[in-house]
This record gives sequence, C-alpha cells and structure tokens, in this order.
Amino acid sequence: MKQTLFIFYFTCLLCTTSMAQTSMQPVNKGFTFAMESRYMQAVAISCKSYTYSWQESLEEYAVDWRLLAGYYFSPRIAASGGLAFQAYAGNFLLTPLLDVKAYLKDARRTPYGYVNTGYSVTEKMGGWLFEAGIGYRLSLSKVIALTGSLGYNYKQLKNGVQVYYPVMFDDMFGYTFRYETANQHSLVFSIGLAFR
Repeated sequence: MKQTLFIFYFTCLLCTTSMAQTSMQPVNKGFTFAMESRYMQAVAISCKSYTYSWQESLEEYAVDWRLLAGYYFSPRIAASGGLAFQAYAGNFLLTPLLDVKAYLKDARRTPYGYVNTGYSVTEKMGGWLFEAGIGYRLSLSKVIALTGSLGYNYKQLKNGVQVYYPVMFDDMFGYTFRYETANQHSLVFSIGLAFR
C-alpha cells in the first residue's frame, strides 16, 4: 500500500512539474514570418518650394504589402528584415526594410510597439521611409496570429513634385517645371498575419 501511494504521489509530482515547465515556456521564441497589408492616408506633403500645385504625380493615399522574416531575440523583442511593395501614384516602389517590434508581454494576445525603416530602391520617387506605431497581436492558433496596427509614416519621394515657375521666352511669358523631392507624412492602418 505504501508503494502504491508513493508511486501515485511521485506521478502527480512529475505531472505538475512538467505542466509548470511547459506553461513557463516563452510564447515568443525562434523565427517569425509575417505578411502585412497597409493603407496610408497622407496628412501633409511638403517640399523645398512654397509654390507648387497638387499634381497627378502626388496622391493623398498609398497602399503597400510587406513580407517579413525575423527572429525573437527575447520573448518581448523581435527584429525582422523584409521587402515592402508600395503602390503609389501609379508607380510601384520596392523598399527593403528593417522592422523591430517590442511586445508588452510574452503572450498569445498582446499589444506591441513597432519601428521600421528602409530605403526605396526605385529610381523615380525612391527615398527614405520611417514608420512607428502601436498594434495588437491576436493568436488564432499556436502557429498563426492576426495583427493590426495604427501608426505614423514618413516617406521621402525623390522627384515626387512638379514645381512650376515663370520663365520668359522671346518676349513671351510662360511656365516651366522641374521635379523636386517631397516629404509625405501619413497615418497608417495595417492588418496582417504572423507565423511562428
């Protein structure tokens, strides 16, 4: 009888110890992959010249799609690298970028803050990109999570604005234009899927 009780208590102890160890394993670990879709609504566009008109070359919104692959350096910090494909004013911009996310807790459902930066390698309208914001991750399973975020986006658009200025041609007054770099400030809404 003593042996049976000893085996029962020993088995219960092993079960509770193993359950405690599995529940203490970090949720955020290893490699991570993500697909995100973003909508950017411009709130301000500026350039060096004060006299320019809104052209078809500039739009007040843009969309982009991102593919990211990264690693959790700790249960609360993940860094990723990837590509952003941006549809903007009839042009497609390709931007390699670096993304860092800081999670509030090591859990399947958690808010996070993020920062990312990159440089568009497209010749027309290429330039620097910076984005920061807050988001929320909602795990659908152990492998897939739904993410959503709201943030601020800064985009440098080389040759993004046509600036008109007056010129004189043989006693005639006319206008010509040149391209100038513009800076776009936008609000960003995103939704995506993250895979572990």
